[in-house]
Amino acid sequence: MQINNVTFEIDSKRVVDSYHSDKRDGSDHKAIIRECCNTYSAFFTTNAKVEFIRRQVNEVSCSLVRLGWLHLMLVTVFSLVNLIVSKILV
Repeated sequence: MQINNVTFEIDSKRVVDSYHSDKRDGSDHKAIIRECCNTYSAFFTTNAKVEFIRRQVNEVSCSLVRLGWLHLMLVTVFSLVNLIVSKILV
């Protein structure tokens, strides 16, 4: 499976720098990054990149997702309450 035009946005500068670095060291961290690189190159061929994104921007998007889920849960609860009340009153 070859996937194109993918951008991985990571909020850890150290991970992104390690990913792009060819420097070899014996740490477990670098071994994990190398394994990720191997997996990455097996699945993503062209126009795929790994980029650093500031945590502040990432927190905003996470907050928006949480608000979306909260809204969905509230709509579901109110729909269920309305359904139960309508069944009781019938």
